[in-house]
Amino acid sequence: MKKNNITYVLSIAGHDPSAGAGLTSDIKTFEQCGVYGLSVVSAITIQNDASFKAVTWVDVDQIKAQINVLFDAYNIECVKIGLIENIDVLNEIVRLIKKHNRDAKIIWDPILKSSSGFPFHQIQKQDIQSLLNQLYLITPNQPEFDAIGLLSNDEYACSYLLKGGHHQNPGTDVLYSEGSEFVFKGESFVGASKHGTGCVLSAAIAANVALGNSLEIACKKGKSYVEKFILSTDINIGWHKH
Repeated sequence: MKKNNITYVLSIAGHDPSAGAGLTSDIKTFEQCGVYGLSVVSAITIQNDASFKAVTWVDVDQIKAQINVLFDAYNIECVKIGLIENIDVLNEIVRLIKKHNRDAKIIWDPILKSSSGFPFHQIQKQDIQSLLNQLYLITPNQPEFDAIGLLSNDEYACSYLLKGGHHQNPGTDVLYSEGSEFVFKGESFVGASKHGTGCVLSAAIAANVALGNSLEIACKKGKSYVEKFILSTDINIGWHKH
């Protein structure tokens, strides 16, 4: 985790030219939370904060080469994964991370489509079971939760944070971890939204996990961070300087 008293966190995600989501947003979040952000590009997107035009996927071997060079230089114990081409690529990435550090905590934000509605890929439920057992946390919204087919945290080694933006209790997130349920109530911020909130939340949680916080505290701090982010400006792109 540390090198010269610096805590490193790795983001594997897409590049968003507007810097509201993806890698550049993750790096801003990491450093505002007090950790050094490392990055691996998984996709090049053509988008801004209002529309998504196209995506070009980075070849899996290039993704793996980026991961290798970082793990060769830094002791990375927490990894956040965002936009990935498909489950097969995700499985390869997770296996490689575990090869470098079998105890690495991997947080997956399962992005199935952009906030503007651009679809990325479908998840086949039968392909996800063994993968979930390699992860530390996933952060789905309700549609992603339903697509993955999660039923009970008791079935998996990983925990999951069900985000409140798409279910019957707006503003409330629920963490299911090791048989326990933790409810994080918040404001729904009707009329206020930001591009990239899901990326920001998962990145803030990853940073706080890397700093040694329990998962419950990391999720609580991540929620607080993203709420401040949502209220930071009057436009669709947020400001990370709180």
